[in-house]
Amino acid sequence: MNILFLASNFPDPVNKTWAPWNKKAVDSVLDYARPTVVAPRPFAPPVSKFAQIPSQDTSYEYPIYYPRFLYLIPKSLFYCVTGESYRYFVGKFIEKSLNNGKFTKPDIVHALHPYLDGYGGVPIAKKLDIPLVVTVHSPNNLQICPEKVLSTLQAADKVITIAEFLKKDLINIGLPEEKVEHISLGVDPNEFKPLKLEDSKIVIQKYEVTPENIIVLYVGQLIPRKNVKTLLQAIPIVLQKLPQEIKRNVKFVIVGGGPEEKKLQKLALELNISDRVIFTGKVPFEELKEWYGIADIFVLPSLSEGKPVVIYEAMSSECAIIASNINGIPEQVFDNVNGFLISPNDTQDLTTKILYLLENPQELERMKKESRQLLFRLGYTWESYGRNIKQIYNSLMPQNI
Repeated sequence: MNILFLASNFPDPVNKTWAPWNKKAVDSVLDYARPTVVAPRPFAPPVSKFAQIPSQDTSYEYPIYYPRFLYLIPKSLFYCVTGESYRYFVGKFIEKSLNNGKFTKPDIVHALHPYLDGYGGVPIAKKLDIPLVVTVHSPNNLQICPEKVLSTLQAADKVITIAEFLKKDLINIGLPEEKVEHISLGVDPNEFKPLKLEDSKIVIQKYEVTPENIIVLYVGQLIPRKNVKTLLQAIPIVLQKLPQEIKRNVKFVIVGGGPEEKKLQKLALELNISDRVIFTGKVPFEELKEWYGIADIFVLPSLSEGKPVVIYEAMSSECAIIASNINGIPEQVFDNVNGFLISPNDTQDLTTKILYLLENPQELERMKKESRQLLFRLGYTWESYGRNIKQIYNSLMPQNI
């Protein structure tokens, strides 16, 4: 079957690490489908690095096209209008590409986000008279341009949610239960796996890390929603209460970049913990895998999430996890099984849970092992995702209607 993916969030030659889960979702269908990816990009001035993005990338196992459309700014004022531009320019591109034989008519359009992709995909699927599948990743997907998002979801033949709580939300706003399916994203357990520090080729050379160290890790953007300040505020309390033989071996690592990076570094300085916290900034993929692989505890104190991929990666890497008791996270983290759930802004709760794991190494090891085992039991792998999405596609093919 031929699947046309619409993905405005997708890696490109300038943003090679952008939204890697969308690329993994496409990769997962290669055993049984022929994907074509249309990843629209805004028109950009010639001096912009984004202007250097080619119209097509042929370096993957499937074609990726980067047609341009007008992305109106400021986003806060015009984002809901930008959907009309997406519809017009991307629709024209696909029509022209089909007419000149650039790619064959798809059997299904799969929009990897409701807006802009799903909204842009509605008239395309209607004109081609083929089914439309739309994936919803987080509550935020439903809150931006809500009227257009709702019309998109109503027009879709199937709506995929990456978390069970999102499925319930969509049914509550009026979508028929039979239209909505929950399929978790996942991780490749061969990419993210536990690692001995001595087998690390990057981290051990760049940072003062030794085999005796216990690594407490955060991975993600440094933005207010991720609430990294609560982790930093917990660290001096943890260090104050730890026995000396444990304290000297603990390192806290913040992997990622973003607008709050300097502010968080300043806070670490004010809390007198700069010598105990490593801020790596954004790192290459190979280094990221190593940090996960040598980490013992993964902390995610976010204020809001969907069902975060970073937790899949931490589970696969055999980390015990401490994360906020919000949205889809309780579908990944189970209290006293593979970690602990906390209230996002409760510094004391976070402190208590970190201390417990550091002071009880047998419990820490048990939860680390449980994390990776849960990954397989719950089907949180890309292999499982590919099998599940195949069933959706098959149900929409003409011979099954």
